[in-house]
Amino acid sequence: MKFQSQQPPHQTITTRSDQDSENSETTCGDGPRPKLPPKKWKPIGGACGPSVWLFFFMYSFVVFVFTVLVAASGRWQGGRGTDSSPDKCSNDTANMSASERRFHIDNRVKQDLSFAQAKLIDLAWDMGAGHGGRLVHGWVLYHIACRTATWILESSALSSSTTIDLLLWPDSWTSLWSLVCSIFTKRPKRLLLALAFLAYSTAHVLVFPMVWSAAAGYQSNTLVAYPMPDMSWVTAETEELTVCWSLDPSDVQGIPIITDGPVIGPTLASFRISFTDLGTERMWRDYQPGRASVAFQDLHAYSRTKSAISSSLRGFSTSMPPDPMTRYWESPSATRDSDYGPLWAYFPLQDRDPQRRLPATIVGWRFPDGYYDHSSEANRGNDAGKREGPARTSMVTFPPAVFQLNSSVPLNRSIPLTASSVIPYNSTIWYNETSISLRAPFLEFNRDCRWFSSLLDECICYKGKPVTEDFRVESRLICTNGDRYYWGFSGFITLVGLILETVWCIVGVCLLHSSNRGSALIRNGRPATGVIRGILDVAEVINEQLGDNTCLYGDQELKEELSYAAPVGYAITERKDGVRHLGLASMPDGITRRRHLGVATCAEVRYG
Repeated sequence: MKFQSQQPPHQTITTRSDQDSENSETTCGDGPRPKLPPKKWKPIGGACGPSVWLFFFMYSFVVFVFTVLVAASGRWQGGRGTDSSPDKCSNDTANMSASERRFHIDNRVKQDLSFAQAKLIDLAWDMGAGHGGRLVHGWVLYHIACRTATWILESSALSSSTTIDLLLWPDSWTSLWSLVCSIFTKRPKRLLLALAFLAYSTAHVLVFPMVWSAAAGYQSNTLVAYPMPDMSWVTAETEELTVCWSLDPSDVQGIPIITDGPVIGPTLASFRISFTDLGTERMWRDYQPGRASVAFQDLHAYSRTKSAISSSLRGFSTSMPPDPMTRYWESPSATRDSDYGPLWAYFPLQDRDPQRRLPATIVGWRFPDGYYDHSSEANRGNDAGKREGPARTSMVTFPPAVFQLNSSVPLNRSIPLTASSVIPYNSTIWYNETSISLRAPFLEFNRDCRWFSSLLDECICYKGKPVTEDFRVESRLICTNGDRYYWGFSGFITLVGLILETVWCIVGVCLLHSSNRGSALIRNGRPATGVIRGILDVAEVINEQLGDNTCLYGDQELKEELSYAAPVGYAITERKDGVRHLGLASMPDGITRRRHLGVATCAEVRYG
């Protein structure tokens, strides 16, 4: 069992003077332990070691270089002007005020985030960079402030409240206020500059998390909304806008299904293009046949065949009689590349007529329906109805086709064939697993979508019906918030933060250098940091100024009394036993006189 100490019913309270007269031993643990003895000075070549200096200089250099790079890149100027493209809503800041543009997130780091993801990233940034950075800066400031305060207290004097703030909690608002008040006192200019630098360093640490929290943030994607025929608004991601083939029912020659309306294909969003690229080759670059119906794939193959033969016959004469010879149309390579070559690829006729007369018969090929090679080894076992397409390295068979000139088709005899001319040849279409012969001319698509020029005569449908007018007119567009978010930085606030950080580093280096050079105490290794060290320094002089009768006074009363006390500074006194005492003491002469603290570091002198 543990022994419990019993106290007598009547205790005698000893005063401090009684304790001083007792033996200089105190009970610690199970036996007496002597109080700390006087100590000889052992200089260690400065309290700020080479590793601290090296780290601080490297950090300052990195911050300075990064600030210069950001300023030179010009990315901090985001938000100036507007984008005239239909996607301008993502970058448009024309309607923002100057202050709003400063906070605009113009350097995106992570996009396509949900609200929870964006919030977590922003919270992690605020906790890690903001509050974590303030903690590190506060630790650095504490060492700088204690060394600078030691130098000032050794050379001049400070008020008791300012001394307490600098030695115990320099990264506080009370410390900042004390420093600002001290700047407007009369003292040597070099020490005033040091106080001003300390005030800036403290202010920087206090506002550090606010600045970097404002520099980073998240915003919802701003999307362009387009007007539709039914007076509704849709964005580019909607599934109601699709690519389709629209034909005149009188021109389909009895092909089933087509007479029932447009042949609907994949959503326009699946093509992953800007609406400014409608009808261009870029539109079909990421086309995936597996996402489309069999009917759509068949019409797409037919339209590509039409586009290819039209480019091959461009410039042929329509005013001369046809060329009676059978001409052969050179087919593309049998090896499949990413998209069978450019959509407008020119495949010439072999041994064509020198006069460029239209041949009566063309023996050639057509694009395979859906780019699907039924005989490909890579696709055996697949469901043919899915039309997933061959592998990139598989072989593609271009089915043979014969194109017969139909002289009854009316043509503009005054000019040669152009890209927009009708093609006066009979054709063959593979539709729903059936080969169907069609009389000339080739089928005309895009009857309802003449508002944009399309390479393959495709059309855009909304809710299954062709869109007959251009919905991309900029004056009719509006901006709306999307359901996805992005996280990033404001270029302007980031640059401001980096400039403030660079100045803070320069100020810190100057204060460290000045205190190490100007303070004999720091230069000879007297510790300047530590909570107990600071408490011992200030407790002695405060007790001297306030006296012993302080136990029932409140903090505000004690502060008010200290405001009338003389400033304090380091002083060396010699006791009766020959031991010198270094500590804070009242300086009746004030703060205007520059002092020089005589520090004796010889081996014979002891300090207590």
